[in-house]
Formats: sequence, C-alpha cells, structure tokens
Amino acid sequence: MKLMVVELLIQALTQVSWRLKVNPDKFKSVAINIKTYQLLEELSQKRFELPISMSKTVEFYIQKGHEDLSKGKDAKKKTS
Repeated sequence: MKLMVVELLIQALTQVSWRLKVNPDKFKSVAINIKTYQLLEELSQKRFELPISMSKTVEFYIQKGHEDLSKGKDAKKKTS
C-alpha cells in the first residue's frame, strides 16, 4: 500500500514539473473520453512497426486526415 502511494506521489510530481516546463505557445492539451483513449493507446502500440507515443500517434493521424482533406478540396477545385 505504501509503495503504491509513493508511486502515485512520484507520478503526480513528475506531471506537475512537466507542465511547468511545457511551452504553451508550442503545445496544447485536449480531453478525450476513456473509450477513445483506449483506442488511441491500441493504435500507438499496434499500428506501427514499433510502438510510438500516443502524442505521435495523434499527430500522425491528424496530419494524414488534413492531407486527405486537402486532396479532397483540390479534387473539387479541379472538377469545378
């Protein structure tokens, strides 16, 4: 029980110190529901050749989605 409390305390202190060092002009956080979090976690572990961080997984899918959106807009412009 004491070990668990110590681990939680270390984790909380690490998170606080990390937040103080993050540049808010370069990084933002978002909240997602637990089910989506679990799906994201699975993608980050199994989708790529090697497991990658969840933030890199989000970055990958957002960039891919944006590229697809841009290609769709370009295709619509060509047909118009």
